[in-house]
Amino acid sequence: IIIEAYYKKGRIMKHIPYILLFIFLLDAQSLKTPFKTDEYKQIVSVLVNYAEGAKNSDPIKMKASFHESSSFKHVQNKGNFANVPIETYLSWFKKKSTAERFYTIASIDFSGRIAQAKMLFDYPKRNLQFIDYIHLLKIDGKWQIVHKIAEKFTL
Repeated sequence: IIIEAYYKKGRIMKHIPYILLFIFLLDAQSLKTPFKTDEYKQIVSVLVNYAEGAKNSDPIKMKASFHESSSFKHVQNKGNFANVPIETYLSWFKKKSTAERFYTIASIDFSGRIAQAKMLFDYPKRNLQFIDYIHLLKIDGKWQIVHKIAEKFTL
């Protein structure tokens, strides 16, 4: 209605930059909203705890992020499917690694008490990258990783 009135009076062109700025700011504000929620922050905290534990070869720190019945599934180098209990997976991190590792939380999506995340783990000196897809549930008021699948890529 406002735009029509300006258009009829020939003033629309003069105000287009202001209208576009208003729309941009309105849209930018709506994009920020999910990132400010407590749920989002709690999910990020669980993922960072897991990633920092993996980065520093600290299975005790990692274990705090996983539900006791969670599992890790992947396809091995020869193409065989592997379903690894979480305790076995955590045992792979008992040896302190000197490998340089970096991680990124690429995406998080959540609704109610379910969430999924995509994480990237880079090993630049080994020319490797692992991509993890992680499922989380909010159980008894606490976000936990219940399932993880991963793939290894040579860079």
